[in-house]
Amino acid sequence: MKARTGGLAAASLTLLLAAPLALAGPGRVFQDRPQQVLPGRHASMAIEGRVDSARIARGTRRLALQLPDGREVELARKSFRREHRDNATWRGTVAGQARSDATLSVVDGRLAGRLRIGEEVFEIRPLAE
Repeated sequence: MKARTGGLAAASLTLLLAAPLALAGPGRVFQDRPQQVLPGRHASMAIEGRVDSARIARGTRRLALQLPDGREVELARKSFRREHRDNATWRGTVAGQARSDATLSVVDGRLAGRLRIGEEVFEIRPLAE
């Protein structure tokens, strides 16, 4: 059974590689301050927290996303496609980073995605129910 509250869902963000970057912006993806958790088999760092999947499903132009090392990046939307009220795909880049891309997908109110900044790759995945 899925637990959802007003478009809030749980997701974890996993760091696969590391490099410097620090930006801030509007429209926070995480509702609270994410907590450090044990990383998965292929990651060096991980955080988890409640996310505002409805914000992404609405196609918000700019999003602020906290990374596992505490940095916050601003994502700028390039395209958006909504399939249904709770199903959408948000694509963009990291503001100020030429070699970056972000894909965030909301399916039934649950967020999953991928973020690349240069050689760094981050994965966003829903927590197990």
